[in-house]
Amino acid sequence: MTRPMPTHAPNGARHVRWPADRFYWGVLDASRLGRNGGGGTKQLGYLFEPMLPVPIEEVNAVYERLGDGRVLACGVEREHLATVLDDGAVTLTPETLPAALGDSAEACRLNVLIGEFVPVPVRRARRRLAILLLLIASTATFLTVAGIERRVQAVETAAAELRARESATYSEVLPALPPGATTLPPERRLAAELARLEQTRRPTAPTANRGSIAPVI
Repeated sequence: MTRPMPTHAPNGARHVRWPADRFYWGVLDASRLGRNGGGGTKQLGYLFEPMLPVPIEEVNAVYERLGDGRVLACGVEREHLATVLDDGAVTLTPETLPAALGDSAEACRLNVLIGEFVPVPVRRARRRLAILLLLIASTATFLTVAGIERRVQAVETAAAELRARESATYSEVLPALPPGATTLPPERRLAAELARLEQTRRPTAPTANRGSIAPVI
């Protein structure tokens, strides 16, 4: 494998692209890391290291899954990245993939300015986005709680109005109680009053003529 040569980013260039031969490349068999081809960056680095002429600790690498348990590894020596960052770059990607890889992945997705080499502007943008999302979530929570409180207040107001109307209705249809009378709940008084009225409306059964009947002689 050819050792990548240091290359300075053009002054003011924010998205820097280097030729493919200035990167380290490898296709890893991630299935060795588990039944589902899992594994984090550190575990993938262990698979990438045997393909490198330098220790993996000296390389900043990005990994792209290709499917079938394979992972494409692309890396650059860390010592080359400081100058790129100083020149204001926010991404560093290969111009193309090595010919042997064909179109198995998109070169523009292999940005090696990750981890501790994330550019300051990107960190600031991510921080602003995180704060914005937090504010949006807080606002949404506040509006939700406020909406629930308004609904609760509306229900309580409607219930109070219903109780007031019910009480006024009882006062209109029930006779006034004499002083010292035992007070029953309005609904029971209404039921008793209806029962009393029902009794008074029933027709009185005719009284049978019980006079003596003298025998006819």
